[in-house]
Amino acid sequence: MTTAIVGLVGVIVGSALTALLNFYLQRAADRRRWEREDALQRQHWEREDQAGLRAERISLYRDYVAQVHRVMDTLEFNPDEMRLMMYQIELLGSAEVVKWGVPLFFDALDVDGESRIRPPKSKIDEATDTLNRHLHKFNQAVRAELGIPEPPPSPPPRPIKRHGE
Repeated sequence: MTTAIVGLVGVIVGSALTALLNFYLQRAADRRRWEREDALQRQHWEREDQAGLRAERISLYRDYVAQVHRVMDTLEFNPDEMRLMMYQIELLGSAEVVKWGVPLFFDALDVDGESRIRPPKSKIDEATDTLNRHLHKFNQAVRAELGIPEPPPSPPPRPIKRHGE
């Protein structure tokens, strides 16, 4: 009878230890699965954030360049709006984009100011040439930041005809 009692106690203790071990192993497996799913979800959110930021940058750079072209075409130019875009570029852009984006704003102001006071044509051409050079550098920096390949070389640009010439 003692052997039977010892055997019964052994079965009960063995069952309890097995249940306890299974409980801890299941908790560990659940924790690993939760951590893996959490890491995947965080990666997904990070990709969405990066895609949203990239889209925001593209939109900002496109609008900034459009303002520059409005200056060159002597259309309505809003320096306050462009100044706000410049500040956003300083916040969101890479160092290289900022390096060329800020002077581009001041060049646009120069061209706009020169076209309003009607100085000699050479002065307007000089300001426009500087603006075009900085615009080209800005576009290169934006392409590099966004991973957009450079377009194939094109023929030399025709001189820009100012509105009303």
